[in-house]
Amino acid sequence: MAFMSHREIKVSLTESLGHAALIGSVGFTVPRVQIPGLHPFLQEVNPSQFPNSMFLKDFWETTFNCSLSYKAGQRTCNGSEHLKDIKTPFTDVSDLRFTNNVYKAVYAVAHALHNLVTCQQSNTSFSYVPVSVCGESCPPGTRKAVQKGKPVCCYDCIPYALNCLKCPVQQWSNTRGDACIAKEVEFLSYEEIMGMLLALFSLIGVFLTILTTLVFYCYRNTPIVRANNSELSFLLLFSLTLCFLCSLTFIGRPSEWSCMLRHTAFGITFVLCISCVLGKTIVVLMAFRATLPGSNVMKCTFGMNLDLYSDSSTKHDY
Repeated sequence: MAFMSHREIKVSLTESLGHAALIGSVGFTVPRVQIPGLHPFLQEVNPSQFPNSMFLKDFWETTFNCSLSYKAGQRTCNGSEHLKDIKTPFTDVSDLRFTNNVYKAVYAVAHALHNLVTCQQSNTSFSYVPVSVCGESCPPGTRKAVQKGKPVCCYDCIPYALNCLKCPVQQWSNTRGDACIAKEVEFLSYEEIMGMLLALFSLIGVFLTILTTLVFYCYRNTPIVRANNSELSFLLLFSLTLCFLCSLTFIGRPSEWSCMLRHTAFGITFVLCISCVLGKTIVVLMAFRATLPGSNVMKCTFGMNLDLYSDSSTKHDY
């Protein structure tokens, strides 16, 4: 099996051949970071600090165009040269990508050698898998309980429950699972915007329904109202008023009696309202059928209201 060096991997993935193999689905990059203290250190480097370094000697003579030792025909370095005064790739720390990997690798080896040297033969120590940044491992006899609203690595260590108890109906278990707490009751209140709007629309509906009822009552003796089956009309308006008022029972803190009242009252009033609409529809259909020849039985069955409806339908244009 062949192994490639770091440089070979870098070159192969950045060439056009590497791009064609990946087809743009995967990209590789090395993060740009700053190595603390590197830039001041490079600016203070001087050949006098490392007299035996041939690399630094050649770098210094090439950078400042001088010679650290006397050479005929070449200027001798006088010691006043400083890397702060020039810009070179050697002191450029703005793009430390692979250099940071070398920095971390050297420090990892250095720490490993330090631990190996300082480790005593009778007291051997081992490094542990990285510890979570949020919570440490739970000790024996405990379990992890995830903290609400936090990452999955954030948890509390709670002891195992030997005896599990079921919470009452009005309570539920807490996040730790070791106690029962009261349930939070959420309800629609009059202080909320939704509750205010619902109450406002209900009152507007009640007002319009009562206004229509007053108009029907004032003109109850007119042929149009009488032909429209005034009894069912008043019953329909009354059921509509109750339907609008039933919505107010769903606002406010619920109680035992209010929960029973709201569903029962709304069911009864809604069924009454639908029944009135259905009854008025049947009366209208029967009224039109009663005007046909040979429908004397229908006229006798529905009585005066059908006569009035049929008479008014012939005299008035609706």
